[in-house]
Amino acid sequence: MPPKDVRKLFKQQRNERQKEKRVDHPFARYDTQDRLVCIICTISIKNPSAWGSHLTSASHKENIARLKAVKEKQISVGKRRTDDSTGTTEGTLETHPAKRPRHDDSQGMQDEPSDHEMEDSSQLPSDFFDTQTFNHDNGEEEQEQEGLPTGFFDNPEEEAKVRKKQSVNPNMEAKLKADMVAFQELMAEAPIPDQTDQDRRKEQKAEQQEEEDEEVNENEGWMERNEEQFRQQADFDSRVQHLKLMRQQGISRFQSHEEEIQMQETFPYRSSPSFYMTTAEANALESIPADQQGSFSSFLKTLASFTGDLSSLTCPSFLLAPISLLEYSSFWVDQPALLNSIGKSDNAEERFYAAIKWFISSLNGSFSSRVPKGEWEKKPFNPILGEQFLCNWDDGTRIVCEQVSHHPPVSGFYIENKEAGIVVNGHDGQKTRFSGTQMLVDQVGYCTLKLTHHNETYLFTLPSLSVNGIWYAAPYVELYGTSYIQSSTGYHASIEYTTKGWISGELHHFKASVTHSTELKNPTIIEGQWTGKSTLTKHKQSSEPFLDLTSLGKLEAKVAPVEEQHALESRKVWHKVAEALRAGDYMAASTEKAAIENEQRALRKKRADDNEEWKPAHFKAASGQEIYGNLRDLILEKSDDNKFVDTMGAESGWLYKEHDSLASL
Repeated sequence: MPPKDVRKLFKQQRNERQKEKRVDHPFARYDTQDRLVCIICTISIKNPSAWGSHLTSASHKENIARLKAVKEKQISVGKRRTDDSTGTTEGTLETHPAKRPRHDDSQGMQDEPSDHEMEDSSQLPSDFFDTQTFNHDNGEEEQEQEGLPTGFFDNPEEEAKVRKKQSVNPNMEAKLKADMVAFQELMAEAPIPDQTDQDRRKEQKAEQQEEEDEEVNENEGWMERNEEQFRQQADFDSRVQHLKLMRQQGISRFQSHEEEIQMQETFPYRSSPSFYMTTAEANALESIPADQQGSFSSFLKTLASFTGDLSSLTCPSFLLAPISLLEYSSFWVDQPALLNSIGKSDNAEERFYAAIKWFISSLNGSFSSRVPKGEWEKKPFNPILGEQFLCNWDDGTRIVCEQVSHHPPVSGFYIENKEAGIVVNGHDGQKTRFSGTQMLVDQVGYCTLKLTHHNETYLFTLPSLSVNGIWYAAPYVELYGTSYIQSSTGYHASIEYTTKGWISGELHHFKASVTHSTELKNPTIIEGQWTGKSTLTKHKQSSEPFLDLTSLGKLEAKVAPVEEQHALESRKVWHKVAEALRAGDYMAASTEKAAIENEQRALRKKRADDNEEWKPAHFKAASGQEIYGNLRDLILEKSDDNKFVDTMGAESGWLYKEHDSLASL
């Protein structure tokens, strides 16, 4: 639409809105150009909505005060006329001469003012201020009243009643109203005494220019607003097409949740905590137990103002998962078959690709598939110092986990399958902070994989986490940043993790670039979802399927019953808290959790008082050279990522103490 037509349409709409909002007030009138005018101040009002403000303005009040002064002057003149008309009592001569000729009517009604008096009254109608004087019968004696009743000069009938005279002619009221209308028109057309015609023309021209500028600005704003709406509509259409494609391809988990995330990201103006929520988010807030709403509100306030590591904060019980964070280390073996198949190939490149498959499956197990479908992410328990978790699988794979440090929190883990020649050793800690509406977690640590049948070692670093949806009590995890895999055979992988963007991309996306100094002329690209399907592209050729986690089953880990576990095993330590959470008894869960934490504080104090050094049962501190050799240096040669150094930590770590067999554990 041309700008000229837009302005015309806008002006027409504005005029229609103004007609609907016409002001109905005794002081208001509309001139020939349909502009609102105050008859007291003789100025135009630009907007009807400003009428109320004008009535309370100082200039309007001053003009009313000026007119009231004129009215009081007229009242004074009318009073003197009344004194002259009453005459004197019997036997007393009049001492005040009449100021004008008097023409009484046959009924002794009000006098009519002369034309000369109309000019002296600033061209005001004689009856506008209700200044009526009355003649009295010559034979009747009347005394002047010292005090006049309220409304004496405004109501002729009241005046006649007080003076004990006959009521005024009923036609007088209609005459007064007609004179009032004539006065209003006269005042509207009269110029302001202290303003010349030239100044008034300049003011009108300035007002007209201001109105034109305002109209242009409003037209431009209207076009900009529509342009934004068109852009948002285009983005929305793109989202719908992308969502249809995702449904056709299949989604690994949380289909309904991911759809809501799609809709949430479709509208970037949904800021947070604003909070336009999806249905699932609103339901999550409504599901907060009544006795936990206060603690949840306090928790959010603390998050918003807290600086530093969040691991020391107390989380509301209804947001807790009935599992210890130490047990999460077992998800490195979410797919035991993928782990044990790494060493089966005789080709180093194929073994490296198999190691990537296992690593991707461990991410899925740690941050996606472990969450029951239809539920939200919840916070696990902070392990106590020395806590342990032991389990095994039917294929001969075993794992030992231990909390080797509490400040800062660090978990050590060791995985072994002697038949497959697999040995995994690693540790993992967390540094958490709050940014905007997200909780960001930097995983500090790494793990090494040794293939004993091939005398081969791999070093894996860890990605960072983003926990979203906390404000709605509906958290979920995304990965971001970069992680690295380095093999002693020279193969190197750089894996980038991205989240869904506003316009493009997909959830849980990763892209790995595999290189080798001599074996690969071009990088091999592995790309897809770390929760679902991915493809491999070699030598810039067509892609081929790489990994489909949605088609893989899961082999459950075997854990000893709680009654058979020793005192430091995870499920034994947190048994009462976990049972209370599963039963929905959040008060009991909080009480049991606090009892465990207080006991640990007492133990720490006792060790400090006794100058006792605590040592892990299954792990020992070791140098980096002893754990991963020169693999760290190889990663540094190919990466300028400073965060890699921070998240990997110092050139040291925790190494599993050698045992003849894990069967005794």
